[in-house]
Amino acid sequence: MPPEEDSGDAVFGDVWLVDFGDEPEPRLVVSGRRYASGRPDTVLAAVIDAPPGHPSYAAPASGLLGEEIPGVGRVQLDIISTVYRHRLTRRVAALAPERHTSVVGRIRDLIGP
Repeated sequence: MPPEEDSGDAVFGDVWLVDFGDEPEPRLVVSGRRYASGRPDTVLAAVIDAPPGHPSYAAPASGLLGEEIPGVGRVQLDIISTVYRHRLTRRVAALAPERHTSVVGRIRDLIGP
């Protein structure tokens, strides 16, 4: 599936659909000034829980590890992986700007400074 937008524009706080070969899955981009993948062709992205009713739905992440994004789902800040930018197909939402500091702080608590 070719990208519909320029995935080079993916920045911290963006929610993009990621093509892993099956059905595209939403991921929160957490690459930014503090954390980066070390390669310009990749981003760090956190898993977003499937909504209730989806076959892969699981119990929501705890308050510390989860961040709700209205209309998308609950981000699991403890499950972060590297994703090639060419797999990002479409930007679908964004983390509210006032939540950036909280999310960065919780990732720092999990990963370290």
